[in-house]
Amino acid sequence: MIDIRRAFMHDGLDLSFSPGRPAGCPRNGRGRGKERGQAIPIARFKLSAWLFTYHAGRYKAIPGFLRHSKYEIRSLTSSVTGASSTYSAILCIKQTLIMTIFRSSAKASESEPQYGIKVLYDSNEAEVDIVFVHGLGGSRDATWTIDDVCWPQALLPQDLPKTRIMTFGYDSRVVSFTSALSQNGIVGNAEDLCAQLSRFRASSPERPIIFVAHSLGGLVCAQAVVAGNRSSPSDNTQIISKHVRGIVFLGTPFCGSEIANWVSRLNKVADYIFESNKANISDLKSKSDTLQHLIEEFANVLRKRDNSDDTILTTFFYEQLKTQGVMVVDRNSATIPGRGDMISIQADHKNICKFRSREDDEGYGLVLGALRKMMVEVPVKQKSSSPVFNFNNDGASIMNQAGQQTINGGMNFGSFAR
Repeated sequence: MIDIRRAFMHDGLDLSFSPGRPAGCPRNGRGRGKERGQAIPIARFKLSAWLFTYHAGRYKAIPGFLRHSKYEIRSLTSSVTGASSTYSAILCIKQTLIMTIFRSSAKASESEPQYGIKVLYDSNEAEVDIVFVHGLGGSRDATWTIDDVCWPQALLPQDLPKTRIMTFGYDSRVVSFTSALSQNGIVGNAEDLCAQLSRFRASSPERPIIFVAHSLGGLVCAQAVVAGNRSSPSDNTQIISKHVRGIVFLGTPFCGSEIANWVSRLNKVADYIFESNKANISDLKSKSDTLQHLIEEFANVLRKRDNSDDTILTTFFYEQLKTQGVMVVDRNSATIPGRGDMISIQADHKNICKFRSREDDEGYGLVLGALRKMMVEVPVKQKSSSPVFNFNNDGASIMNQAGQQTINGGMNFGSFAR
């Protein structure tokens, strides 16, 4: 049996609570004192937490995103079995993991929830719905914003005015220190996306949809398409899926990410300190069964719809830069060979979805080009699938895609397209 607090106390990191001194801060640089080594049960208290990681063969304190923030911890001194697995889970958490996932998740937990659909722009002449779906630890506004510029709202309407632009938010936090955490995985989030979109599209249910998705959000969109292919016509997933005409993927880990593997090692310890979303973590593990099955089904649906009026165009963007020294989603994981254009963006995983200006940001121009290409194809498909009615005066047939009907009499209406 080993006390979790003891594992954090190596090299002077003392997580004991002492009035007048923030818990977790080393005392005199060495963390020595009467509390050291004692398993003092603490039911609930506020903790200014420090995290510890094993890096380059030495212990290294990472105050990072938690250094000056206080979070409520339910239990610090719970015991777990297996010394080696416990130390491994704590000490092998890389600095990159903390910086890229936990930081964004912690920030999201401190702000007001941003869940559901939010309309960023709407035109009376809208021909297409463009829907933005964020990734792990993101939110429906912050994921697309840098320097106070939310590009789907500030930039895109100028270039694509005949659209309605929406953003979808869901609970994508990895950890929560202060509140309950959704255990929805990819499947649950895809169902929520379709339900929310169906409600917002009640007055324009036939309008084509183009998704723009970052990271995990791309898998949510792919799942929505797959689920719609096997559901009944009245289900939200099929109602939405059959109108999807394009998806822009930004750093979507189709083969998973090593970072998710690192997170999973923390799960045994995490449950004693904070609540974590095991569904998202498990789904994103490198080469997970869930991902492999999803991508196989998604590719099959794309092939099935290739030669129909419901073709789905796809463009895959992948990052060129590492995030804190690690390539979070590399080219091989971010693309599905043979299923669409594969384009790199000079950015890391966090910033591949953020653009400051129309003129100076090359990434924006690349994404805009992909959207324009999809929008050129959509009207052609829609026009070719419009029913054409022919009437004559011989009691001939009225033909459309739905079937055949005969009207007798001397009527001549000519022909028209609806």
